[in-house]
Parts: sequence; structure tokens; C-alpha cells
Amino acid sequence: MKETFSSFNVDVSESVKDHGIKVIQTTADIIQNLIPHFDIAINIASCILEIYEKAKTNKKICRVFADRVELALTSINYLKRHMDKNVEKFREK
Repeated sequence: MKETFSSFNVDVSESVKDHGIKVIQTTADIIQNLIPHFDIAINIASCILEIYEKAKTNKKICRVFADRVELALTSINYLKRHMDKNVEKFREK
């Protein structure tokens, strides 16, 4: 369902600090919900790399695919390492 700006209500009686805290809490909740998805992506990527190792035909295509999967894994691992640190920073504020 597509939402429009008119469907968002902003309570101006709350302070900017209160809104900021809500934004940070929402961001932290979203990040916590992403962790299981990262684990699933890592498992799928590991299976793909294992298939590449066992491939006998189409080795060139599999190699390109495996390279892309390894790059994606590197990005996911980077996000996971830095996500915990950023969540703690958000919660401190």
C-alpha cells in the first residue's frame, strides 16, 4: 500500500528531542530486524560458492558469479560489524 505525505501526522506538541529519540529507536529496531536477513544471505552465498567449487562445466560463468557473491559477502560482513557499533551510539543519544 502506497502512503502519501498527507497520511503522516506530526504532533507539534512534542519536542524535537522527543522526535529525535523516536527516530533513533525506530532505526535501531529496523537494524535489529535486518540481522537475520544478513545471516540468510550469508548461508545462500556460501552454498553458491560451494557449487562454484564443484562446477565442471560453465566454469567461467560460475567464476564471475562467485566473484560477485564474494563481494556481496564482504559488504554484508562489513555492515554487520559496524551495525552493532552504530546501534550502541544511537541508543546512547
